Amino acid sequence: MPVEQLGIGTDGVLRWIAPSDSIEPSAEPTYYMVYIRQNEGEWDVQQVEKETQLKLTLTPGVQYSFYVVAGNNGGLSFPSPMISAYINEPSAVSLQLSETVLILDAFNDAYGPQWFADSAYAGIVPGSYACEDGFSCAYIGEQWDYRRASVWTDDDNCGWGACYRDHAGQLTIGNTHDYAVQHGRVLKRMGISHVSCTEGMVEAFGIQHSAFSLLDVVCGRNRQPLTTKTQELIAAYLDKGGRVVLSSDHLSAMDAKWLKRNLHASYYAARATRSGRLAVNGRASYRLLLRPNEEQLFTCHPEGLKPENDAAKLLTYEDMRCPAAIGYPGKSLVFGFPIEAVREFDNIYQRAVEWLMK
Repeated sequence: MPVEQLGIGTDGVLRWIAPSDSIEPSAEPTYYMVYIRQNEGEWDVQQVEKETQLKLTLTPGVQYSFYVVAGNNGGLSFPSPMISAYINEPSAVSLQLSETVLILDAFNDAYGPQWFADSAYAGIVPGSYACEDGFSCAYIGEQWDYRRASVWTDDDNCGWGACYRDHAGQLTIGNTHDYAVQHGRVLKRMGISHVSCTEGMVEAFGIQHSAFSLLDVVCGRNRQPLTTKTQELIAAYLDKGGRVVLSSDHLSAMDAKWLKRNLHASYYAARATRSGRLAVNGRASYRLLLRPNEEQLFTCHPEGLKPENDAAKLLTYEDMRCPAAIGYPGKSLVFGFPIEAVREFDNIYQRAVEWLMK
């Protein structure tokens, strides 16, 4: 079984939680392969026997990426999610040299598209797309024939379930499990230190309030909300003076009271844009990807939000004029879509961090 939970802290120790299988005890790992990369270089690997941690010496100015593979006599598991760490060089020019960001990668979902069925019609809900695990070639185009009574006559007239073929032969990107690395690259360029972890590590070890000036919560296209324990830990971090940026296209699944109290926003509308154009002060500034592609995460479920508790509307969906991002100065910034699905991701993420940390 793969390692699903791992993280690296400010102490330079990479930790992970051993996977277990109650049905098949022989699946228990007996060793781990730890993959380490510096900047954009080649991957190095270290084997760790039984232990679930590795002490590392991190060189300032270098972004490190990590993932772990479990192994036993039966072979190797799938890789874990990828996490990242970076210690800022003391001489670098940055927003504030003492700042450290904790990137919490909670995007762990993969699923098929929504579907419907009745006695006469059935198929994929229009505009609904799978969230693949990595990349897939399964999607070839939108379904156009939903009639159960339609019969196949030949491959050019396929009957019920027939799809367009404009995406045939192309890959579709889904959850690539490397979002901590993507966010970390931008933070490195800004001269801001960071460490990262998955949601299970926060649940196991908590959040050290004094260590982090910003908590960056990556929810991506997750359908399920953050766990109750994670929500409680985030609330406690905010109550201690912390700052949080969070993005998700399923905020409607989260506890409404928690969202209002801690992120000063509430869910307002589903599928809040068709064009994907995001406006700042009424002017189109960013483009949200809404269709399958092989280059960058996309979303098919952007949500509209409403500001609460004197929070400010920072972004709107240009076509629907619905709030897309809500900010409370010095405290929180929440997006109704995965910011990794914005074509200009580097720019919007940098501006989000700067707005919260100013």
